[in-house]
Parts: sequence; C-alpha cells; structure tokens
Amino acid sequence: MDRIDFIASLTKGLKSVGDCGIDHGYTLISALRDYGVSYGIGIDVNKDPLEAARLNIEKAGLTDRTQLFLSDGLQEFEENVKEQPEGLIITGMGGSLITEILSYDLDLSKSFKRLILSAHNDTPKLRYFLINFGFKIIDEYLIEENGHIYEIIVANSEKIDRKYDYYDMVFGPILRVNKGDLFVKKYSLTLEQTKLALQNAKDPVQISKLKMTKAMIEEVLK
Repeated sequence: MDRIDFIASLTKGLKSVGDCGIDHGYTLISALRDYGVSYGIGIDVNKDPLEAARLNIEKAGLTDRTQLFLSDGLQEFEENVKEQPEGLIITGMGGSLITEILSYDLDLSKSFKRLILSAHNDTPKLRYFLINFGFKIIDEYLIEENGHIYEIIVANSEKIDRKYDYYDMVFGPILRVNKGDLFVKKYSLTLEQTKLALQNAKDPVQISKLKMTKAMIEEVLK
C-alpha cells in the first residue's frame, strides 16, 4: 500500500472528509472510491493543483460527491462548504504550516471527529501544538516511500487521559512505545548522522545540542 492509499484508508468509518492542500486529489479520490467516504471537500491555496484535482475527480466519476474551493487553509472553510465534513486531512506540507492552519480557528479544528496529519518536517512542533492545545493523539504510523519515512498522526479533541513528556513530542507517544521496524530504521540512521555531525562540529552550542540528540535517540532505541 502506497502512502496516498494508506492515508486514505485512515478515513474509513467517516461519512465525509475534507482534504486541505488537495494537490492532485488522489487521496480524496481513494477515500471516496475505496474506503466508504460518501462526500469529500477539497481545499487548496493554489489554482493549478485545484484544477488538476478537479480533472482527476471528474475522470474518476466523483464530481457529484465532491466540492472544491480555493482557500488559504481553513480561512474560507465555514463560509463555503455545504456541510462540514467529519474528518480533515492535512498532508504534504511542513509541520509549522499545518500548525498555522489548525491554529486559525481552534474551535473549528476541534469540531472534526478525526484529524489525519502528515508533515514533511517539524513533526515535533506539530505534536507540541496538538498536545498543548487540547487535541489527543489517538494513533501514529510510519510508512516508507521512495526512500523517505513519513510520520502520520491521527488526532481528535477527546480528553487527554495521560501526561506527555519531551520524548513523546520528539519521537511520538505511540511510535516510541511500539518501536516498529521503521521506527528503529529511521532513528538508527538519524543516530549515525548525528554521530557524524558530532565528529565534525566545532561550535560549543551545536556540540551540546548534538550530544543531547544522540543521548535521546540512544535512550529511545533501548
């Protein structure tokens, strides 16, 4: 199962879903076609990917089950959608940008039954936001594609029933407990890169940071 199909599979059980940053529309198409989603909403800040998504959705025969609109994140969401979807997908961008999108209207973000999030970078920052602004991380996954390991977070606004620490934010509260093969592969590689960087580091501050990173990874891999 590739990354797009895997993310789409996480919508199973939802009647409707929004895809913010829809790109070419493949995730939304898969959710509608293969995983029981009845209605989808596609959002993008750029016209070209939105038009590409429209054409792909039309080819898939799903036009009557979708609504597409141009918007900077969720800023025009409530005004334009016919009916708010149960789930929201945000992938294909950095963790800082995902955090900005969710921060725009916290009440709106918390009203979704399920958030499916995957950041290309700054995932710890995204986790920090979720944990500190009333979201619960209910599942986490790793999937490898084209030599890159992607982290996927599923969250909602259920009451948090545990305390999180810094390790949870960096490595993931669920991923670091499960320690699957991809987790070990990802952080074993990161550890080797950190050791190499440490050998070549000259700045005392950088050396201190690298030593801390190395110690944390070694601890979590035990």
